[in-house]
Order: sequence, then C-alpha cells, then structure tokens
Amino acid sequence: MIDKEIIDGFTKQFPDEADCIALVEKLRWPGGYRCPSCDHNEAYRIQTRKLPLFECRQCGQQTSLTVGTFMHGSKTPISKWLLTIYLVATQARGINAVKLSEILGVTYKTAWLMLHLIRRTITMTDGQEPLSGHVEAKHELFLADFWLVESRMSKEKSMIISREIGKQQSPRYKIKLIAESKTAREPLTEKHAMEFAAQQCDGGLRSFAINPRHQFSRYKTVFEDERNVNRTKLIILHASPAIFEQRQQLCSLAPSESLSEVAMSAREWMSRTFNGISAKYAQLYFDEFCFRLSHADCVEEIVFEKLVSLSFGINMCRMRKSSSYLLSNFSSIGNKSMQMAQQSA
Repeated sequence: MIDKEIIDGFTKQFPDEADCIALVEKLRWPGGYRCPSCDHNEAYRIQTRKLPLFECRQCGQQTSLTVGTFMHGSKTPISKWLLTIYLVATQARGINAVKLSEILGVTYKTAWLMLHLIRRTITMTDGQEPLSGHVEAKHELFLADFWLVESRMSKEKSMIISREIGKQQSPRYKIKLIAESKTAREPLTEKHAMEFAAQQCDGGLRSFAINPRHQFSRYKTVFEDERNVNRTKLIILHASPAIFEQRQQLCSLAPSESLSEVAMSAREWMSRTFNGISAKYAQLYFDEFCFRLSHADCVEEIVFEKLVSLSFGINMCRMRKSSSYLLSNFSSIGNKSMQMAQQSA
C-alpha cells in the first residue's frame, strides 16, 4: 500500500505542472539547451502550447521538451508522469496499475500503459550499467512447480541472478531469464555462463563465479584472456584452491542475503504485488526489481531523477512499436492483468 505521506511529499516538492516541466527541462539539458541538430545553445521558447517548444536560433529546428521520451505525445500531464516515475523508482513494493489508476485519477488502461513504458525503458537501458569487478551468479528457476510433472515442468524457465561483490557501495544486481529448449532444471552449460558474462559484464570484469543448480560445491570462474584483451575474450577455468580461497574472502564481503534469497524475494514481490506475471513479460518486472535493489542505498530523489533521465536516451522507434503492440493487444493482455492485480490489491 502506498503511504499518503509519500504522495504528499512529492506534490509538496512539485506543487503544479510548471514545476514538473521545469524539472524535466533541467534533467534533459543540465548545462542549458542544446539543439539536437546543430548543437547550438540558444533557442526561442514558444509558450503557446501546454508544453514549451524550443526553436534553435541558429538552424531554426523546433524541439519539444518530451520528444524522444515515453511521455511524448501523451495527453497525460507531466505531473502525473513524474509521480508515477517517482513511485516506481522509490517504493520497494512498486505499484500495480489498479492502484496507480486510483492515485492518478486515470483509466486502468492509461495507468497500465504508463507502467509498461517505464519498465521497458529500464530494460532497454539496462545494458548501460554492466557489472564489473568480482561478480557472483546463481542459477535459479522461474515458475518452479512443486509437482514434478512433465507438463508442469515444461513451463519452468531458467534464470541467472548475479551481483557485484567486494565493493563498499551497494552492489548492483541483474536477473536475466534464459531462453533454452531443454528443461530448466538441468545445470547451466559453460556456454550459458560465457554468454551471460559477455552480455552483462564489462571490460572491468575480474572474475565471474557461477554456482549451477544442484552443483553447490563446484565453482567456475570466468577470466578475461590476457592474450586477447582487446577482443575481451572470455574463457572458463576451474577454480584452483588459491582462487577458491580468494573467492571465499570476497564472499565474506558480500551482503548477508544469499542470491537464492534475493531471487525468492523477487518472485514473491511479483506474486504479492501483481498476483503473478507470465514468462512473456517477467523480464520487465525482474529488471524493475533489480533497478530498485541496486539503488537501495541511494537518496530517493537521486534515484527518481535518474529514472527520469533514462527516458532521454531510449530508442523511440522500438518504444513506439512496443506501445502500438501493447495497445493493440490490451484487450487480451491488459484486462487479464487488471483482473489479477485487483485480486492482489
């Protein structure tokens, strides 16, 4: 449940639409206006619309404040968009569309689409913050079933949860579903470990230890091949006793919560807040969960402003296609989500 004081605190800081527009402008151009066409820093401000329009004094190109963001073209006021972003960014339990529609006074369809666009932005920009240093990972299951029946087990999905360890600040987390044809309960292959490390970690990766399901005593470490540094080739090496001891020391610096416990918290959050999520859209919700978890020690205002800023760098072509698909399939997707959310509200 969203505390009324949280909403009141936001509206006190941004009492009207003008204050919200000013924040978006500040976050979009921290150093002042810059023309997207010629990079000139002066523009005429056209105030004849609800949102200001900027016309470059050098080339004459007009730029809307929200162009290139998921807010562009929306009839929903900027103040309601920012409140939604604030709730997604700062509330540990998140928020579902049923509750959001009540808070904003909008239709369920509008609230549902707003939340999905924000989640897609988080997912689309997730690669901008790869893991680095020493990384530990764990093979977990999504949609795991207690009844070991083949028809039910076929719906289970493999996922890898990972985090940085040995750092002073709050560690960053990633949870990624793995697309594969075999049963999700089989141990991960070296190929899966290498692909995950290559896609989710950067050149600063020093070690990557993964503990496959049902192989709790076997550690494998991924290192950058020093002979191919420029190509950042990753190879799998079985850990020697010395490396194993080093990793044990690093793990002593890791958070007290195990990766399995974090994965369980993510699944329980999805079940409690949304009454369960299908595998088709689960990645969006896992990315939202990890975004908040990775910024748990940050000041709320910083996390909020960061999420607003993420919208300025998204691929709007892909985002528009996603929006069109969501709207065209809302009757089959959104209504089912609403029924499930109402049950958990």
